Amino acid sequence: LYGGSFNPVHRGHVALAHQILEAVTADHLLIIPARVSPFKQHAPPLPTALRLAMLRAALGSTPRVSLLDVELRRPPPSYTIHTVRRLASQLPCARFLWAMGSDAFPLFRQWYHAPALLRQMGLLIVARRGAAAPPDAERARRALPGDWPARSEVRGDRVVERGTGRVLLRVVRLELPAVASSDILGQRRLDDVPAAAQPLLERYWREHAAG
Repeated sequence: LYGGSFNPVHRGHVALAHQILEAVTADHLLIIPARVSPFKQHAPPLPTALRLAMLRAALGSTPRVSLLDVELRRPPPSYTIHTVRRLASQLPCARFLWAMGSDAFPLFRQWYHAPALLRQMGLLIVARRGAAAPPDAERARRALPGDWPARSEVRGDRVVERGTGRVLLRVVRLELPAVASSDILGQRRLDDVPAAAQPLLERYWREHAAG
């Protein structure tokens, strides 16, 4: 599961989608754009329809990757626990990992019902090669919310639930470009937007400026 604002989608998002399935031998990747992130309510996103259309254009027919718009159809803000509980009820045999950047992991303790979230899913911490080192497994275990530090243990490069061995946290390093959506919006720069999505954003900027 890969959530985010995708405001707008950029080359880094697409690179992660292409690489993550092989990195963790996952069966499928669900990309879940948020209507309004609880951590980004001060920065209004691009229109929902535009972000969704750009994601569809950028992803095309990438194998084993699907776009899920459930959070876009709910009132804001978008809380991950509602999404994951719904998915768990629909796919009771699935095991979920939620992908997030290594820079976002320190905020996970502040997520809505974070301890309960770890009963439904594990975390896949994605670190970009060349960027600051992510936490090692032991430090990451101690940073888990609620009573999970006491209920977990380190096995190699992973943090697992005691007794069951279920993966609670894993770190992977991927070759991802250093791109930020905020830079694209601030500089109105199309170079880092996937080619198939560029005309959509360019038209929006043109119409928005004219309006």
